[in-house]
Amino acid sequence: MRNHRRFHCLTLTLLSLAALSSTLAYGQKSGAAYAFTDLGGLGGLSFKESWAQGINEAGEIVGSSYTAGPRGSQEVAVVWAKDATGKYAITNLLGSAFSSFASAINSDGDVVAGGSLIRPISVNGSLVWYADSNNDGLNDLAIDLGGFGASSMNDDEQMVGGNNLVQFDDLDNEIVTVLPGQGYAINNNRQVVGSGQMGQATLWQADAAGNISSTVTLLPLAGNPYSSATCVDAQGRVAGYSSHPVSPIGQLERATLWQNGTAPTDLGAPANSGSAAMGVSTVDNVLQVVGWVNNHNGQKAFIWKNGKMTDLNSLISASGVELQVANAINANGPIVGIARVTVGKQNAEIHAFLLTPN
Repeated sequence: MRNHRRFHCLTLTLLSLAALSSTLAYGQKSGAAYAFTDLGGLGGLSFKESWAQGINEAGEIVGSSYTAGPRGSQEVAVVWAKDATGKYAITNLLGSAFSSFASAINSDGDVVAGGSLIRPISVNGSLVWYADSNNDGLNDLAIDLGGFGASSMNDDEQMVGGNNLVQFDDLDNEIVTVLPGQGYAINNNRQVVGSGQMGQATLWQADAAGNISSTVTLLPLAGNPYSSATCVDAQGRVAGYSSHPVSPIGQLERATLWQNGTAPTDLGAPANSGSAAMGVSTVDNVLQVVGWVNNHNGQKAFIWKNGKMTDLNSLISASGVELQVANAINANGPIVGIARVTVGKQNAEIHAFLLTPN
């Protein structure tokens, strides 16, 4: 881990503190398994939409918010973190000069967003992700990754995305390793998962230098010629989906878990529905997987644990909310994703959400 990077000092006069109040209140009944928090978006939205993509063990969340830009509504990379009052506040990471999306955050608070790595600094004991000392509209804390966009990052700042694994040496020189397939996630044991060249879910073992030392192909569920791994937990349990072609053009995915070697586990989505696992973690010694299911009833977020898949909507009591995708879960149990929320009498919007176990 690189905790030393969190405590570089800048005076407050050099910082552009972009954190704004974010969370929205909803009436909730007692007795639900999870408390629902609408994370909202950046102030002054021209189009109400936000996405939560990742969460670290400290509960810091990354994703995107849509806001007004020179060409209309624009996706902007953001981070949500608790302020001094314990409420979540949102920070614009890269401004609105171009579209961007924050996809990964590690335990140090390092964020990958829009082709940049952002290493936060500590100011008065709180992490700050945006500084602009010369008022040029650019984040001084952002390091250009040379066009590379990562989908996952571990605590050693090893980042995977596409067919590349990227990291920095002790002199902060960027090192790029080409993966033999598409990488989607990496854990702190340097296990990389994704899709191999033959369209099969694959687990690669990387070393500290980023070199691949071994490759394991993960078999799809019976009747499915293809598979892909989207996430991996700290113990190397892998989740994603198996798939098969459907007519006229397309494929049908089925949420799949690989927890014992290469043997796949069907997570139990309803028949003839599409589904995929997006996040996996062990919470209180219980393996848990989150993702989405899509069928004639629409798209719903799910959680799988103790061998059973459950619609997350049945575990909350917030009114006017439909959880559609669960993207990530951390080792303490909070889940993030996107929900369809009713605003006013009829308007429906897509908002980033946080579920906290009660």
